[in-house]
Amino acid sequence: MCHHQTKCSIAKLVRICQEKKIDWEGKNMSFNLRKSIIEKNGGKNVLIYDVEILTPISDKEQLGRPSELEFGSAVMYDYSADRYSFYDQTSKDLLVGLLANNTVVSFNGIQFDNIIVGKTDWKDIDLFQKVVESKFEKPFEDVMKEVEPEKVFNGTLGLDVLCKNNLEVGGKSGPPENVPLLFESGLLSEVYEYNLNDVRLTRKLFEIVVLTGKLKDGDGRVLDIDLGLEDTPGIPDSLLSEIRDALEEPASIVVCPPGVSLEYSQPSKGACGVLFV
Repeated sequence: MCHHQTKCSIAKLVRICQEKKIDWEGKNMSFNLRKSIIEKNGGKNVLIYDVEILTPISDKEQLGRPSELEFGSAVMYDYSADRYSFYDQTSKDLLVGLLANNTVVSFNGIQFDNIIVGKTDWKDIDLFQKVVESKFEKPFEDVMKEVEPEKVFNGTLGLDVLCKNNLEVGGKSGPPENVPLLFESGLLSEVYEYNLNDVRLTRKLFEIVVLTGKLKDGDGRVLDIDLGLEDTPGIPDSLLSEIRDALEEPASIVVCPPGVSLEYSQPSKGACGVLFV
């Protein structure tokens, strides 16, 4: 990938990440959400990540066999550093090393992303499994054994519908089986954009649960979600719509695309910086 193509890709990513922030002080909020999440996790950092695959998908059932799929890219958000980072095949081991010994949030990561990267050692908060456990009122493993798959994987608990029902924003950028076609066509900027969007949506769902302890599923049922974190202070209902609209976004991005030398641009106030590694 040439340097010019990478510049175009990064410009898109920067625009995506430059979103309105909540003025916590102006709203008399007693905590900073990002720091509060770390505190609720016992002072330990929290990461969010998502993987995209390189393997062409001819049958959707392939997605249920992640051990047969090849890693293509990943995006990770780091609450402590307040930034997103991007990884390709050459930096996969770096990603796994950064995830190790942290608390890692994902959407269906235990059954998919973790297997593709070859999980080593970290604590999982899998939002999909948390939603499933709440809906069926039993551990995820028991749901898989006792409940018919079509009642679990029927679209009402997917990332796309949960975002539309809880964030009042658009959902996923498209089906995951499209991503290998983007790789094949050399459209890496679109791959990174799709990957980033999934992480951003997962992050916003996670933060809504941190703030409210609830998510509404595709059937309109409000589910109580236990993340295993410390208690969350109450949030006024009058602020929830604005919070859904404008959850905090990071001030910088770290990007690890292929074939690009080290370079850095210092961000102006309120803008995103870009680091190529």
